[in-house]
Amino acid sequence: MQKAYIALGSNLGDRAYHLRRAIEEIERSAHFSLQAISPTFETVPIAALGDLFLNMVIVVSTSLHAETALVELLKIEKKLGRTRDYLAAPRTIDLDLLICEDEVVNTSTCQVPHPRMTTRGFVLSPLVYLAPDLIVPGQQKKILALWREWATNDGAGVQFYHKNDAPSSHCLIKNFEVDHFFQTTGDCADQERRGK
Repeated sequence: MQKAYIALGSNLGDRAYHLRRAIEEIERSAHFSLQAISPTFETVPIAALGDLFLNMVIVVSTSLHAETALVELLKIEKKLGRTRDYLAAPRTIDLDLLICEDEVVNTSTCQVPHPRMTTRGFVLSPLVYLAPDLIVPGQQKKILALWREWATNDGAGVQFYHKNDAPSSHCLIKNFEVDHFFQTTGDCADQERRGK
């Protein structure tokens, strides 16, 4: 069994419901065993159209290699109503395989580690709660260091989602540095309006 990190996002319809359903389907799958769930964040869309996203990261154990794991995640997306009508379309659910143990895959259909994960606040912010000391295969820096770079250089468009419908509303994982950062930043809808 190997450890894999999966990013979940939704910006269409009942976002929290879609995240919960995706977690249920992943738990129900014979191929994945859920290990941990990050806090949920509300984020401004990047390279996507539509409303604000809800984003989170989960950790699973799996016997699958990265390419096969991604195929299974795409099946779950389809089952939950994900369509790809046009580039950057809003999505009911988006499941990205970020890391699959120490595998490095670069094909036309699968790129693991995810090529943009180290610069995206909506990935780094939930991931730093689960694995601050993780080093992405092919990188030299820990997730916490990458998150600090994002927070220093950008740090906009991401905030905690505190509503009770969040899949992780009872998540007890704490990171005081990250908690403090998000307590001092504004509402991400405000940041979007100001063009940050």
